[in-house]
Amino acid sequence: MSAADMTTGGFYKHFESKDALIAEVLALSFKQTSTSWHRVTERRHEGLRAGAIVKYYLQKKPSDQACPMLAFAPHIMTETTKNSARDAYRRGTKALFSQFLDNMSSSRTGDDAACVRQARVLFAAMVGARFLAQSMDDEDWKRSVQAAVEAESAQRPAAKPSATFTSAPSRSPGQ
Repeated sequence: MSAADMTTGGFYKHFESKDALIAEVLALSFKQTSTSWHRVTERRHEGLRAGAIVKYYLQKKPSDQACPMLAFAPHIMTETTKNSARDAYRRGTKALFSQFLDNMSSSRTGDDAACVRQARVLFAAMVGARFLAQSMDDEDWKRSVQAAVEAESAQRPAAKPSATFTSAPSRSPGQ
């Protein structure tokens, strides 16, 4: 705050509460990720645009471009986290999944439920591979996991279904 020539009190006057500040940070972080994904997919007019997201997502990035699903998960999982932060995290994650789902190839028709399930598995694999890449110090193993997820994304075209992330019931952390 001193670097910005502001007092702490002056800063907090811009937000209703500390929780409102946290929710705003979460919303902004998820929006920045969504914008990055949009830039990646707009260059890809045909084919599996979700595969382009996977490839981009798995690339090593500076800490200011960290995945908000991974960066904020430890904070969201604590019992002291307010519902406003959990709601912002949930909305952001659902929006990213919906964007991912919208970018699945429409080259294959079929059962919408199966397509959504495939998208969920690939989305989870992508996030899990990034988590492991951040957590492991075995470069060969990290590359092999990421390569497997990228290869799977190239083989998993799905129709653009109308179903969304919200078909599963919400659970509170720890359930």
